[in-house]
Amino acid sequence: MRGFLPCGDDRGDHGCGLHESAQCLGGVKVPRPKAKKSTFEQQGLFPMTLPPLVSVSTHVMSHEVGAKCVDAVLKIFPDFCIEHVPNEEEFPVHREMVELVCEGLAPDHFLELLAKQRILDTALDAMSLNLQANSTIFLISRQAALSGKVAFVLDSERTIGGVIVVHLESDDLADWLQEATWHPGRHEVPRSVGDELSMRSDGTVTEWFDNKGRATIQTDD
Repeated sequence: MRGFLPCGDDRGDHGCGLHESAQCLGGVKVPRPKAKKSTFEQQGLFPMTLPPLVSVSTHVMSHEVGAKCVDAVLKIFPDFCIEHVPNEEEFPVHREMVELVCEGLAPDHFLELLAKQRILDTALDAMSLNLQANSTIFLISRQAALSGKVAFVLDSERTIGGVIVVHLESDDLADWLQEATWHPGRHEVPRSVGDELSMRSDGTVTEWFDNKGRATIQTDD
């Protein structure tokens, strides 16, 4: 899955562009954005940790329309910037698979969608499944994105319509994930990265009650 993203050398040369095989066909360096002050910070709940560096990529297969693939990403990350979008071709298509990559995106709209859909706890689990040191990578459905919805996809899943690959990198990434997905319900049921309530790697959830209705977690009340 990490092969979807630009290699270390690529990331030093460009911020946005289109990859075909290992060749970079164009792009512009995009600096890390200054994310808007979060709702939580505006309300004085806590100061937000510095936002991570967000890199987004998606593969456009030979049978897919490049413009629609880009539109799907833009519904989630509005500042996704691609200079060269693969043209729609008539059959037979001779174009190879290409990879669209953009680095330095703002996470604000993505986080707003998570809150609107009320999937902040799911997002915390999905975004931290592959957390290693100061970086993580996760997939979201491109088909759902076309409707302005965020739907997380497991590494082992095969999904119709392709996926959007999101890579986050920050020195305090675990703290940021917890803060960015915070909601008032955590006053009663606190959550943290990798806790006993976390979603398992196969997507199964931790049940709050067993088959006899007995609580499986302890609360502070």
